Amino acid sequence: MVTKTITITKSAYEALIREKRERESFSNLALRLTSKHGTLKECLGLWKLSQKERKIFEDIKKSWEDSDDELKRRLGS
Repeated sequence: MVTKTITITKSAYEALIREKRERESFSNLALRLTSKHGTLKECLGLWKLSQKERKIFEDIKKSWEDSDDELKRRLGS
């Protein structure tokens, strides 16, 4: 099985922990949260987010973008 490591903020981690079911892996959590309505990006518009929650998702997005940029830099893309 191929795995990937991602970096997220502590507040993003805590938000995911609140959604995680007992004995559910983070991989299964991610699949569950994104499979109901398509992509996570598509789901964001469906939620009524507080300012704090919006900041968490902005931090996650920035982290993903930074990771993507770093991977492209390493691969010479």
